[in-house]
Amino acid sequence: MSVWREAVTLSGRYVTLRPLSRGDRDEIVAALADVGLSFATIVPDASTIDRWYDAIEEQVAAGRALPFVVLDAGGTVSGVTRFLRMNEAHRRIEIGGTVYAWRVQRTGLNT
Repeated sequence: MSVWREAVTLSGRYVTLRPLSRGDRDEIVAALADVGLSFATIVPDASTIDRWYDAIEEQVAAGRALPFVVLDAGGTVSGVTRFLRMNEAHRRIEIGGTVYAWRVQRTGLNT
């Protein structure tokens, strides 16, 4: 497996990004329940999260994405983010598909 597709945990002072799993489903729904609409990405809720996971898993299988669950400094699920449009040949990724719980927006977590 290429290092580009290797799911790793990234930790910092305010946040930990760890590989997303379906086991995070309920905590993600709870964390994002108060977010509302987002112009930039889909905010999964209880009725859409399974389709959301399916779409992300297709992107991972195609080698185009690495999804992460975002944990705050206390280890509480606070959102999701992804490496997107990954292109190993051109050594390029985008960071996106990011949604945070309202309680952590405008905090050091995103830094």
